[in-house]
Amino acid sequence: MNHDVMKAPVKEQARKELLDRWQVQPETEYVQTGQCLGRVTAEPVYAVNTIPKCRISAMDGYAVKSAAFSEGVPDVSKWVLHEDYTPADTGDDFPDEFDTVIPVEKLHYDAEGTLVLEPDYTFQPGANIRPAGCIMRPGDLLAAGNTCVTPELQANFAAGGVRTVPVIRRPVVAFLPTGSELTPAGMEPRRGKNVECNSLLISGYLRRWGAEVVCFPIVRDEPRALEAALDEALRFADIVILNGGSSKGTEDYTSRMLEGRAEFFLHTVRTVPGRPVGISLIGGKPVINMPGPTLAAWVVNDWLLYPMICRYYGIPEIKRQTVQAFLTEDFKKGPPVEVYTRVRLENRKGLYYATPIGRGARTSELLRDGIGLLIAPVGGLGYEKGQPVQVELLAPEELIPVTEEAPHMELPEHCNQCGNRCPADALQCGRGKAYFQRLRSGEEFQSDSELANALVACAQGVRHMATMLQKHGKDVEELFSALSEEEQTQLLTLLNKQQAKLNADHAKRHAQGGQKPGRKSIQDTGRHTRL
Repeated sequence: MNHDVMKAPVKEQARKELLDRWQVQPETEYVQTGQCLGRVTAEPVYAVNTIPKCRISAMDGYAVKSAAFSEGVPDVSKWVLHEDYTPADTGDDFPDEFDTVIPVEKLHYDAEGTLVLEPDYTFQPGANIRPAGCIMRPGDLLAAGNTCVTPELQANFAAGGVRTVPVIRRPVVAFLPTGSELTPAGMEPRRGKNVECNSLLISGYLRRWGAEVVCFPIVRDEPRALEAALDEALRFADIVILNGGSSKGTEDYTSRMLEGRAEFFLHTVRTVPGRPVGISLIGGKPVINMPGPTLAAWVVNDWLLYPMICRYYGIPEIKRQTVQAFLTEDFKKGPPVEVYTRVRLENRKGLYYATPIGRGARTSELLRDGIGLLIAPVGGLGYEKGQPVQVELLAPEELIPVTEEAPHMELPEHCNQCGNRCPADALQCGRGKAYFQRLRSGEEFQSDSELANALVACAQGVRHMATMLQKHGKDVEELFSALSEEEQTQLLTLLNKQQAKLNADHAKRHAQGGQKPGRKSIQDTGRHTRL
């Protein structure tokens, strides 16, 4: 087993090594059209019906005979119903001797009950009729293979006359919770015990993704019991998950057992939480040993099991929605690993703010409030407070709490990067304020006013704004507060983006040795002024 993170692969490499070796050969089964919702088609599905079977009316009106108009406009007041004309509503069939539909607005009954034809109507033979098969024809493709059946496709199958749908057999996943310290859910844990809840968490996601899950009873930390449970799971399951025993504790037998039996075995990746994780193939079947802590198990489920289910079905992975949010506090990490962390999100007047939920937080808090996911990549040192980051949503965007707190940005007190005098009175210039409308679109602002351009130059860098505060102080704060909330929000959005760029530049210089040891960066001084 490998416990050295520096020798471990990143998750993308580990996942690829497993998927490249896993020879997926799913079986096909047939289900009734009414039962195929959410299943994945095993092959293309084609229509057998012709809809409509014959031509139909394209609108509400009356079907007539073209021959009646061969010598000009007839006297329709003498027409006999069902002989000279017949009702034809939208989508309706009508007798074959009628070949044209006149809209009801042009051919109708007057107040005295007499049939009249509007004088401005121009007769066109064959008008307002849709041909047979205009909705569906035999051989029309209803759904491609390897497609998840939606309600729309299910209705498409029904209209097309498909009675049974060829679908890929659901993958069977065996989930084996291991650990002598575990207590079944529903029982109060005694001293030294913990409640087994991961089977609910992981099986819930797997079933949502289309797997059939069989959860085993808790398997105690005994080598023979673990071997017997694994053998039973391998007998019927396509994928086996062993939860717990993946690290190097005295009772962590699971990884050692897999390493001894597997034709392919990989241990530890550079993603936390969820390290170490055991990834193996036994008899051609994937056997995954995920860590016991709930959030660590969830992370492995997210980056490994979901792609495995998609690979089984031959369908693309659906990416989560992301939003840009500004960090409310520093988030630090070591460069060797990628870090998944859940964050609280809040909407402050249209801007999103993210607060990392630390390792010391209770699981109840993490699972309840962590509706955002921040993934800090390998090689980075984390993020600074106020920096904009991409947050993946674990819940709909509409569920992000809205607060009345105004957006804010903290700026360094001291700055010697800008020697220009910043004209505070430019904030009162009409041309100067016009640039606020362009900040979000990223358009560059240029005007004939030197004051306006100088203000834009100041606002386009946090260091410049800090200098403006130093040199003009209270006047600038008063002018800034006089702006509308929308203008303030737009300006602060730009400042946050600029702060992120400065932080990135600083980190790059630091990585290249540009900062001498012991020298503090602006961000390290701890002295800030809140605007």
